[in-house]
Amino acid sequence: MNRPGLRSSHSICEWRGSMNNTLYRHRMAPVIGISAVFLAVMLTFLWSVGRYWSGVLQPRLAQAAQTHAEVLANAQATPLADILERTKGAVQRRALDTKLQELLLIVDPAVKEPLFKDVDLTFDYDLLERPSGSLDISTGERDCKTCYKVEVPLIDDRSNVFGIATFWVTDAYYRHLASNMKHRLYTEMSVALVVFIGVWVIVLVLYFRLQRAKELVEVSDRAKTRFLANVSHELRTPLNAILGYTQLFKRNQELMRGYGQGISTIDRSAEHLLLMINDILDFSRVESDKVQLIEREVSLEEFLGTLVEMTLIRARLKDIGFHHEFQENLPQVVNCDDKRLRQVLLNLLNNAVKFTRKGGVTFRVFRLTQQAELGSSRVRFEIADTGPGIPGNKLGEIFLPFHQLESSEASAEGSGLGLAISSNLLGLMGAKLRVESRVGEGSRFWFDLTLPVVIEASEQELPAKGNVIGYDGPELHILSVDDNALNRDVIHQRLAGFGFRVSDADGGARALEVLASDTVDLVLLDLLMPEQDGYEVLAAIRQRYSDAELPVIAMTASAQPEAVERGHASGFRDILFKPIAEEALLTALAETLPVIWRYEGEQAAADLASSGPVTTSLVLPEREIMQSLKDCARQHDVLGLRKQLEAIKPEPGMTVFVDKVQSMVRAYQFGPLVEWLESFERD
Repeated sequence: MNRPGLRSSHSICEWRGSMNNTLYRHRMAPVIGISAVFLAVMLTFLWSVGRYWSGVLQPRLAQAAQTHAEVLANAQATPLADILERTKGAVQRRALDTKLQELLLIVDPAVKEPLFKDVDLTFDYDLLERPSGSLDISTGERDCKTCYKVEVPLIDDRSNVFGIATFWVTDAYYRHLASNMKHRLYTEMSVALVVFIGVWVIVLVLYFRLQRAKELVEVSDRAKTRFLANVSHELRTPLNAILGYTQLFKRNQELMRGYGQGISTIDRSAEHLLLMINDILDFSRVESDKVQLIEREVSLEEFLGTLVEMTLIRARLKDIGFHHEFQENLPQVVNCDDKRLRQVLLNLLNNAVKFTRKGGVTFRVFRLTQQAELGSSRVRFEIADTGPGIPGNKLGEIFLPFHQLESSEASAEGSGLGLAISSNLLGLMGAKLRVESRVGEGSRFWFDLTLPVVIEASEQELPAKGNVIGYDGPELHILSVDDNALNRDVIHQRLAGFGFRVSDADGGARALEVLASDTVDLVLLDLLMPEQDGYEVLAAIRQRYSDAELPVIAMTASAQPEAVERGHASGFRDILFKPIAEEALLTALAETLPVIWRYEGEQAAADLASSGPVTTSLVLPEREIMQSLKDCARQHDVLGLRKQLEAIKPEPGMTVFVDKVQSMVRAYQFGPLVEWLESFERD
């Protein structure tokens, strides 16, 4: 029996046949289009040539033949008039007969036919003073239907018309000339058609070759993408275990006292390796123009501190100085794509350290605008070094892909893609990477970035630092489904450390057994498993439980952007990427489950959770404000929440309510905040 969600061999054959037909139609559509264009042009050409012959050349030839016939007839009418004037009596009749016989014997040398087929003479006998009908002559072939009939008056010296000469001039020369011209026209047209068809065939051949080359490139690109995705997945799986265990070890104070430095080194090294893997995937996406910015709320102080820590290690290994200057009034929390921004800054910092042999590197970050404008702040990031510098004629080349300066440092490592990728990423962020350098003195790279401000440094404190030691609320049961034993162990220990009851399953069948025998509040489900993948398991779960009854969060080692879209489209509540960072795990759990975290050394969240939804000292704001606060919390709009709380804080009795909401906002507990606000509507 086939597993649910899998196709039978017959359906697979039908699917492949359908795909082949679709690909064939897709491939042949441009061929049909090209052929249709060529056929339309060819038919238009034939129609225009035919119309040119019948509408222009043929009428002009007929008109020229008619004119030629009239000229010949007029030329022969003059001798006939002379005969009638110079001769009299019987001699006159014989002279006319002789002249007409001579006319009928004139042959056109081009066609070897007589020019005149018939001649008819009629006279006004009163003017000639001759008996009526004595000179009327008609000789030749009267039935020449294609001949030109030309009537010419016979005029004497006194301009009197004494007769009419009717000539039937042959059209043989016209027919001969028309035949020759038509043959020549269609011969040249045939040559043009042959050339046209040759071009048609060449275009089709070139199209098929280009299509084949395009398919080969696409196959190669897909193979490269699959290779990078597989390599990324295989590397992320052990990294998930490494980072998971290091985070667990860092929570153990006894271990940290004895092996803290080593554990921190392992953790930093694994994080660095993870960044390198992400950079490889980013390089692939930059090539295919698939880079997308994903903004989120970022603590600027922690973000810059991580960069300093990572760069300081490399600088110490090279025995050079490293200094950082961060302006005091920098915003504390901003909205940005921290992964892309970190990639750019790390590349610039690493280049500065790599090319500097003596002296040092300075990392400066300062605000260009002293006051936030429309909720945003323009910040300059600047990296300066005392390296060898870059010649002026080379400054325009350093941003080209695969370009490296001719130096021992450049050739020792790197592919020459860092600055090109950084420049492209900054372009997506609306910034431009700039550089100035002097040979022998060093270089300075900088860019100005507009960052939406969430929390200003002078207005709000960052959430209290420290480890999460548990949560307030009823005991919750989480089911972790993963075919990798190490990953199951890591997630089990991490969740159990927070106080959750955790069950494990190595596949979809075992997961369904656990769900059938016990109550589960949340499922963490791996997407890539050998028997049934996560999408098939989710489909089986949804046949029994709705999303509201049992939320499911996906876990995946695939960092492709398509995974997020497919995951949400399939019905997953959230997507966690391996290695799963503790912050991402805590955020996903807090947004899905009714929990309020308790931090080491901080009891504000616990006190808030232990207090009921209504106390004697708690005064609630108006219904419209409560609804607005819930809307801001659902959107994680910290700035909107703060403005609303500042507006209602001066009102009598609002201090307790404002303090409690602010405590949850500081801890980024947006899900529990919504639950807490909605609890007042149920009471």
